[in-house]
Amino acid sequence: HKPFIKTAMKKLVLTLLLIINSSILMSQTWTDPVIASTTGGINRHPDMTIDTNGIIHLVWAHKYEQWFTKIFYNRSLDNGVTWTTGIDISKNDSLYSYHPKVACNDTGRIFVSYDFHIYNSEVYLSGYENGQWDDPIHVSDGLPGKSYNNKAVVDSDGRFYVFWYNTSGYIYYKYQEEGEWSDLFCPYYD
Repeated sequence: HKPFIKTAMKKLVLTLLLIINSSILMSQTWTDPVIASTTGGINRHPDMTIDTNGIIHLVWAHKYEQWFTKIFYNRSLDNGVTWTTGIDISKNDSLYSYHPKVACNDTGRIFVSYDFHIYNSEVYLSGYENGQWDDPIHVSDGLPGKSYNNKAVVDSDGRFYVFWYNTSGYIYYKYQEEGEWSDLFCPYYD
């Protein structure tokens, strides 16, 4: 009779957990949608992160013409209820910028990597600290072929990494620590 009692107890515990979970899920509600991209028009490829102070950082690609897109950034200090006006951080006046990725470290420094120039495909990066956006830098400089599909990441020590794919068939990355860039790495070469 012991196996029967163990099985019955397991079923009772699972049933109670299901009832508790159902009541919790039924009591949750979604807020009404809020327009976070303040540029109007066609906006693509959003990415966001939340820093240690609870500030939501948002980036997106705003399309002006078929081959002309800029990267914009804004933030929300109140859990996404209101948003600042979008700021053009790509400083691009004629080419295609796309796939922005945002990351921030615990000191409040924000990093935005993005793919640039649809035909040559390069990876660029803009950083924000102390109220000022840096000029974009060319992170994938010196590689043959096209570089795209970037990803921005900050590790637990505050190092900022940019990963990307190159048409040579490899994934590359660089990291920035205390304002200095590392050499170029290819973790899966050969």
